[in-house]
Amino acid sequence: MIDEILLLKSNLVIAKMDATENDVPSPYDVQGFPTIYFAPKNSKDNPRRYDGGREVDDFIKYLAKEATEPLQGYDRNGSKKKIMFSSQINIINELSYRQIQNELRKRQLNSTGKKNIIVKRLKVAYEKEIINQSSYVTKFHDLPNEIYREILDYLSSFNIIHSFYGLNYRLNEIIRNIPMKLNFNNLNKIEYKRVLKHIVPKIIDQTMAIDLGESSKIISCFSSSSFNESGFAQHCFFKSLQLQRTATVYTNLGFLYYRHDNIQLANNAFSKAQQTDPMYSLAWIGQALIAEKIDYNESIDLYRHCVDLSNHSQGLYGYGKAIAHLLIKPTNKSSDTYRYSINYLNGNQRAADALTKYIQRNPRDVNALQCLGIIHEFNQRFIQAANVYQL
Repeated sequence: MIDEILLLKSNLVIAKMDATENDVPSPYDVQGFPTIYFAPKNSKDNPRRYDGGREVDDFIKYLAKEATEPLQGYDRNGSKKKIMFSSQINIINELSYRQIQNELRKRQLNSTGKKNIIVKRLKVAYEKEIINQSSYVTKFHDLPNEIYREILDYLSSFNIIHSFYGLNYRLNEIIRNIPMKLNFNNLNKIEYKRVLKHIVPKIIDQTMAIDLGESSKIISCFSSSSFNESGFAQHCFFKSLQLQRTATVYTNLGFLYYRHDNIQLANNAFSKAQQTDPMYSLAWIGQALIAEKIDYNESIDLYRHCVDLSNHSQGLYGYGKAIAHLLIKPTNKSSDTYRYSINYLNGNQRAADALTKYIQRNPRDVNALQCLGIIHEFNQRFIQAANVYQL
């Protein structure tokens, strides 16, 4: 309640004293608690006992009436003054002589003289009221640091940097002391690249956790054609590994190496991911992609294991493509890989099922449709093969 009265920003001093611990000076007389006195500015020795209501509005009405100087924003009856806007200044010239005089009297200003003189006086009065009204509006930069931190707790690290970092020195210092958690999962590829390039470098040293999201986005965003900051990207992954050694982080690092044709380091990173979590399918997909570069047939067992672990699209498509590649070459029929994958494990049927699931998600993938058609032909499902080729 006292704080609300202090917001009036008039020359008021509000003081309190514990009468049980201190001697009450004359002429004050305390018989009960609380006892309230009002001492006018020019008559401190003659305080008046206040016996009115205890709501904020009761205090404001009393102070507005009794205070030596008017309370800003209130008339002498304790009613709020109307806020004047600059647009009203433009219509003053249209008021009648009598209307202008009345407006000046309300403001206790001299209302005598010719119309052009008192119009100027009224314009000045309006302008002063506008300034006074705006002077006791709390602005964003008036807030204490603690309130800033409360506000920033509701925002993501990306939004904090994008919206507030660089506005002024004070905000920058507050932001530098906030532990950051980076989560890329809900970003599209354009946002992903923008955040990596412009936001992460500013906060990487104060980052507590990093979730770089789907590996498909990572491969795209860290490719040499679309993102040239591979050294910085590697720094991000290493920073993340310092914070949490998970299969996801190792796998993401592996895809970065793979994209930049560093096969040995990529293989080491995927192996670390598999050791950390043998059930993490993306690590096996990474190994399968490496095997695919060396020998297509070597990737079949890895892709089959990926399909056994999960229905990840890359695994489904990779397995179907590897089986189609095996079937299309007649010389492969005499190989151990063919006999094991097709004759023993019935890989042609499993690959057809995998590609069917993949195409349900990606119906316009021409390469996948072609692979499925090849497998349907091998399975002597010629009608299904014809339908797929027509798509």
